[in-house]
Amino acid sequence: MFFKVVIVLVACHKVTALFEGDIKVPYELVAEEYSGVLADNLLKGGYLEDSYLTFGTDPKRIRRWDDGVVPFTFSPSSTFTNEEKELITSELSYMSLITNDLLVFKMKDDNDPNYISFDNSGVNGCWSYMGMVGGAQTIHLGEGCVNSGTVTHETMHALGFWHEHSRPDRDEYIQIFTENIKPTLLSQFEVRKSIDSMGTAYDLKSIMHYGNRVFSVNGKVTLSSLEFPDMKLGGGVLTDMDIEQLKLLYGGVNLPSAAPTFLDKCGEVNRHKRCKGVGGCRWSKRTKKCIKKKN
Repeated sequence: MFFKVVIVLVACHKVTALFEGDIKVPYELVAEEYSGVLADNLLKGGYLEDSYLTFGTDPKRIRRWDDGVVPFTFSPSSTFTNEEKELITSELSYMSLITNDLLVFKMKDDNDPNYISFDNSGVNGCWSYMGMVGGAQTIHLGEGCVNSGTVTHETMHALGFWHEHSRPDRDEYIQIFTENIKPTLLSQFEVRKSIDSMGTAYDLKSIMHYGNRVFSVNGKVTLSSLEFPDMKLGGGVLTDMDIEQLKLLYGGVNLPSAAPTFLDKCGEVNRHKRCKGVGGCRWSKRTKKCIKKKN
């Protein structure tokens, strides 16, 4: 178990014209999952990509970073201080550490066609693309966004994670108070039917969960836990469940408390998809797991 002390945590400044406040996604994904009207409005505002072209052949599939390697750089137009660059780099290093290097963040070089570009120029706000979109993709960290919680939250989007409150099973755990939400932002609380949480439990404290009063029109609560109504939702650090999902998405590795599988017999798989066990194991491209070799 790793413990991390967060010295400063500033709430993320959501940009209301973006999908769910801080995500850039393709037009068709919003149109198919929600409505064409919402997609049209966001596209007109310049906050949606106009096609799936960078998302591969399957429009519903969010692309992961190849072998868990995520090159990054700081945009030439950015004005981050050295301290801010240090904080961002430190957060990325921590994510590598807690995933046992299933995720590896490295400074971009000339051989990296796909990479994250951190920027703070132009309009304010915190936002990211969803998954690896190909080429240079921005994580924008405007005024008030360069803090541990927000850097990690936006990076999680870039790694392929949606907001926790969008899960198909969310109504079993939280209540949405539509009367307290700004009418123009009700669509930000829709459920995404295609989200796959890989069998993990709903996480009220996830770094990807909305806070209790996000997008409130009157300062009152917009969402709360059904079982624990007074609980503060979300948080500024990765929870054990967040970490488990990272490991599942980028390596198929469960937490130690998970039930043993044949992975235990063949040894763990590293980020290069090579089985660490003895010669009797091989990497299966079909199942994406370590399996026993045939005799």
